[in-house]
Amino acid sequence: MVNLTTKILNMAEQKRFIGVDLSKRSFEVAMVNDNTSQITRKKYKATTEGRQEFVASLREDDVVAMETGNSSFVLAKLIQKYVHCKVYVLNAGKLHIIFRSLKKRDKEDALRIAKFIQRMPEEELPTVAMPSDEEMAMRSTVAEQMRLDRSRTRSLNALYNLLWNNGVSGIGRTELKKEKNREKAISKLPEVYKDQGRRLVQLIDMYEQYLNEIEENQKEVLQEREEETTISLSMPGIGPKIAFVLQSYLGNMERFNSRRQIGYFAGFTPRVDSSGDRERYGSITKKGPKRVRQVMVQAAWAAMQSNQGTVLKEVYKRIRSTKGKKKAIVAVARKMLEILYVMHTRKELYSAPGLADHS
Repeated sequence: MVNLTTKILNMAEQKRFIGVDLSKRSFEVAMVNDNTSQITRKKYKATTEGRQEFVASLREDDVVAMETGNSSFVLAKLIQKYVHCKVYVLNAGKLHIIFRSLKKRDKEDALRIAKFIQRMPEEELPTVAMPSDEEMAMRSTVAEQMRLDRSRTRSLNALYNLLWNNGVSGIGRTELKKEKNREKAISKLPEVYKDQGRRLVQLIDMYEQYLNEIEENQKEVLQEREEETTISLSMPGIGPKIAFVLQSYLGNMERFNSRRQIGYFAGFTPRVDSSGDRERYGSITKKGPKRVRQVMVQAAWAAMQSNQGTVLKEVYKRIRSTKGKKKAIVAVARKMLEILYVMHTRKELYSAPGLADHS
């Protein structure tokens, strides 16, 4: 009886390494007990209740880790607030490369993460600094802006289809983005369809009002972060909207140790397949914040039209000649992100002599 009690107490005292694999509707948890082969798995719903249930199961001596992502930071902050155990958010792109190179047999990401943090020294973990509450709020604003913009686009398309189906031609989708053109178009609709057209116009007007309010709020935030904003805006292709997204996800970039790490974080790093002594590079991992990749690709296209983008245009032409347009613009986007890292860490503008050459 004494031996059994001692055994139970020893099991309870063992440090637990917990890997979390998050998705939109649920998240998988794998728990590995230190110095034993015991593995516990459980699935939770990605709801407030599901997160709370998981957090309630943790102990102060647990070590928890998960890949980067907006939901990862939300869960990590919740764990820090209520449990105070060690919790790490790992660089998704770099973690993917490590797993590839180690040829792990475990297929479940949660279990791979749990075993990884069990054997890896803390100082060698590819961690990403936790964003501040202000940055989390900024990211939420970016997500809201994207939702409203998509809704506005759908309503514009619906209005365009209504006009087209009723024989109202000569007004394209782009022209409908202007309020005066929408009103003019509605007047040409048959009487029985005008109410439907007006409702669509009212929806579009409402979305645009909200988007304008968000943009004004973003401008205020950018003004408060004048130094970071000025540096970002000095790069060709970067405007206020993109600068706001970058500050939301990257801050002043001091949380990153190198320009390569920022590429890992954004998911711009190529996949690596190892076979013996050979390594084959594939498409980018796309691990990390999708919105950062989206805006950097937008910025790259804009830079191709800028008189200041000479160095970037050379990168684009060189890669396009062998790998095509799509891979070339992604390479430019990654190059721009790495240059931005150098600019922010040096506190220099893009026009600084030799900056692009030494990125």
